[in-house]
Amino acid sequence: MSSTVKGKSGSPGPLKAAGKLTSITADYDSLLFGAKDKGRLIAYVTSMVPVEILQAFDIVLAMPENYAALCASRKMAGEFCNAAEQMGYSGVLCSYMLTTSGSESSQKGPYEGNSLPPPDLLVCSDYACNTHVKWWQNLSEYYGCPIFVIDSAYSAEGPLREHYRDYLVSEFRGLIAFLQEHTGKSLDMQRLKETVALSDRASALWEEIGEYRKVIPTPIGPIDIFTTMLTLVLLRGTREAVDFYEEVVDEIKERVKDKIAYLPNEKFRLIWDRFPVWYRLGLLKLFEDNGAVVVTDLYADAFGGRLDPDNPLPSLAERYLNLFARSAAGGRADMYIQRAKDWHVDGAVFHSNRACRYASTEQLMMAHIMEKELGIPTMFFEGNMNDPRMFSEAQAVTRIQAFIEILENQRESSGKG
Repeated sequence: MSSTVKGKSGSPGPLKAAGKLTSITADYDSLLFGAKDKGRLIAYVTSMVPVEILQAFDIVLAMPENYAALCASRKMAGEFCNAAEQMGYSGVLCSYMLTTSGSESSQKGPYEGNSLPPPDLLVCSDYACNTHVKWWQNLSEYYGCPIFVIDSAYSAEGPLREHYRDYLVSEFRGLIAFLQEHTGKSLDMQRLKETVALSDRASALWEEIGEYRKVIPTPIGPIDIFTTMLTLVLLRGTREAVDFYEEVVDEIKERVKDKIAYLPNEKFRLIWDRFPVWYRLGLLKLFEDNGAVVVTDLYADAFGGRLDPDNPLPSLAERYLNLFARSAAGGRADMYIQRAKDWHVDGAVFHSNRACRYASTEQLMMAHIMEKELGIPTMFFEGNMNDPRMFSEAQAVTRIQAFIEILENQRESSGKG
């Protein structure tokens, strides 16, 4: 999908559908904190665990990474990261881990002053980050909980090999055996297929939202993307997620039909690489004040991926093995180059995240490839996805201003100014 609409004067502001996130998260919090009273188990999971399998066992899910981002948005992460350092953790470790560890140790958090309720089970994977394994091992020792670690092959480049998928399916079968042991239940395959079908539908809607970002000027801003993705993260595989995204898609369709642009003075379209700055999402507004808007990123797409309800385990394996984070720099650069063409991008912004060296190591190489292949400018700024103590607002503003000047100069030299 690629078309051009004429933006009306004045920004439409955030999506109205996004207002429902308050009630969605309230319902989720009620489910989470009421789980023990209803005899339901709570599992802490990493971001790339196939949650559809756990939902088929009627397990309530909690995601410490998402919890850490919530703490950052409530301006509590700096305090918790400092508390984790007082426990002996290095400040250069993952700030999601530091935030949750500090919250646990201080018994404080954003839930009316409380942290997450303790888990009964722990499930992690090494798909996106090797830190997850050691983090979950620490949680297992802290809470005395059984843990299951999903291992996966690393497919750096080229087509997916069938034996990689078969190996990951065998890991999923091990997870099923683990859950059957600790819940006393057998897997209901029909329930799993229904959950996978809902997950696939939500992912299809999320992809449609991404496609609408191709419209010039774009009808949806990046803050809406980074906030509405919450439902896909927490409630993937549920009817609630499907209903919510259907409403979001309908609202975006109306904007396109009525020729309503998110940023009416849109001049520059940008790619954003990796994590948002959760305690300073308003940083994106500094670009928009100068007519530049983020129209695509790979980070928000990491929680989607189409599935086949009739073949749940193999399709889940293919989803995770095709995750962009499992590609080396050349592979990710190829993805960005294609996105730059499809989304009509003028520049790329790289958040050099001190809290996730794993995600930031290859950014310079990717930027070089993109500049060489596309001739578009790129910018870097240093920060930390969760810990505000490692972010310089002044430095970021200076770099954004310089980047806008480069974009302006390139626009003038190309005759588009």
